[in-house]
Amino acid sequence: QDNSSCGPSFPVDPDVVLLEERQVMSRKFIVGGNWKCNPKTYKECNELLKAWKKALPNVDRSKVEVVICPPALWLTSFTESFEGLGFGVCAQNCGKTDAGAFTGEWTAANLVDLGLKWTLLGHSERRSLYGETDEDVAEKVGKCQEAGLGVILCIGEKLEEREGG
Repeated sequence: QDNSSCGPSFPVDPDVVLLEERQVMSRKFIVGGNWKCNPKTYKECNELLKAWKKALPNVDRSKVEVVICPPALWLTSFTESFEGLGFGVCAQNCGKTDAGAFTGEWTAANLVDLGLKWTLLGHSERRSLYGETDEDVAEKVGKCQEAGLGVILCIGEKLEEREGG
């Protein structure tokens, strides 16, 4: 194999290439729905779930993992309903600290203890409204990795930035 246009040539182990191809093929897509601070009430959330139960086909979990990111207040209230639809539950954020005197925060370990497997991090609103930096997000990612919590990392761009290219 001629790799001269790609820099130095290294011998290619066909078993390693085959393993890498299998790993890529075995990955599942993840589709997430961030509810932000919606619906406004617990009752509206229940109504939305009832409508989904009627309208949505079964999700083939072998092909895609679907997660819903409800407001923190409802993380545990609707877990059973989401799972009944074949959806996982994902937190919208996670603190960058361990347990301690951090009013209003929750840790990666807290989320794992609730049975969650995922959290969003780095959302543009967290960056623009609350001043989160790349360094803050990196600390959060590290805490999540230590706790075994999966991260859906948001790029963090504002709508104007995305639409502007």
